[in-house]
Amino acid sequence: MSYWKLLAELPISILCIFFFLRLMGNKELQQSTPIEFACVVLLTNISWDLIISGQYSIPHMLLMMSVLVIVIYIIDWLTFKFSLSEKLFFGEPEIIVRNGKMDEDVMKKNRISHKELAAKLRAKSVFDIKEVEVAILEISGDLSVKKKEDS
Repeated sequence: MSYWKLLAELPISILCIFFFLRLMGNKELQQSTPIEFACVVLLTNISWDLIISGQYSIPHMLLMMSVLVIVIYIIDWLTFKFSLSEKLFFGEPEIIVRNGKMDEDVMKKNRISHKELAAKLRAKSVFDIKEVEVAILEISGDLSVKKKEDS
């Protein structure tokens, strides 16, 4: 591969990634679900394959990126319209702590250790699990915490 071809294709592919990410909206930039994360990874992978392998041309890259964006839009539409498809594609938030007690089944299902849960709680300014009324493991992997009210 010539340096001139590489220097021409790299900026074009970067601009295409930015264009398609902006077209999909800010939600994908947050990478809040596995599908959105996969979309970002695939967009960059398509671009990388164009530049490094030289197998594909710029029109091929544009076609592949367009198909990917269309698939993501279809998934977004399905999950917006039908709650069952949202559960299928993204899962559901789960209560991982209730009244200061960890739900071991939820932790096991989501492969979250006690130390990892403690770290997530500390990130929410909770240093004693007994302070927690409810903690919800969101589909993004983030933790939403409601502390007990002082009586």
